[in-house]
Amino acid sequence: MLPPAATFPILVFVGLEIGSQSFRATPVAHFPAVALAILPALAYLALIPVDQVLAGRAPPEHAAVAVQSLRCLSSGFIVTSLLWASALAAILDGRLVRAAACFGVAAACSLFGIIHSPLVPAAIALPHTVLAQMPHHPAILCQSPYHWAGAYALAAVLLLGLSSFQGRSERAACSVE
Repeated sequence: MLPPAATFPILVFVGLEIGSQSFRATPVAHFPAVALAILPALAYLALIPVDQVLAGRAPPEHAAVAVQSLRCLSSGFIVTSLLWASALAAILDGRLVRAAACFGVAAACSLFGIIHSPLVPAAIALPHTVLAQMPHHPAILCQSPYHWAGAYALAAVLLLGLSSFQGRSERAACSVE
């Protein structure tokens, strides 16, 4: 019922209030996690005018990789934001196994397109089906579900490895005392 000229400032105000409340309700140590969680939503926001300009056409060759990166980052942005913020908050708290679990869930979600789907429109599908539907540009093929899942799995393995050293350093500190 409200004209768009009146609606947009209201939405901006509500968004600013939600962002402000996010920082007020979060412990100071977790501020980086809140800031990181904003990035996938910003990618989605940036993709809206890009898709309007493209109007269903393929992006120009020089912009194809950037548009595909925005598309992958923005696909499933709510789940991505939750997983990234949870993982970073766990890392900041020294809970590396919990952070690895978050990245493990992200790997599974990205493998099936729940997050980071490279397709237009974003689709949940088996990875080989998605790969067959992706444009055959080498730089774009590097953003396949296998690549996203592999990156998250690698981060999870790295955190699990670091957690084993974390336990050793704590035991060594206790034996010195």
